[in-house]
Amino acid sequence: MYHHYVNGERRVTVLLTRWESMRDAEQLDLALPDSARLYTCRYGVNLVVVAGDFADKAEALTRTTMTQMNYWPDEPRR
Repeated sequence: MYHHYVNGERRVTVLLTRWESMRDAEQLDLALPDSARLYTCRYGVNLVVVAGDFADKAEALTRTTMTQMNYWPDEPRR
């Protein structure tokens, strides 16, 4: 699930992904490049990626994503 925000010349994309295991989520988190325009936050098997011109708003965007988007907060059942 993703949202894309535009405010004038500023653009931010927020991506929420869910993985089969915490290890899978961690592997993607570690594979993403280290960049000032990229912020990641893991919550169990869920990974939020914020990319673009977010300035100091990355944590607020992540909190909003985790509280307002539909996602599965629990571990997947096997």
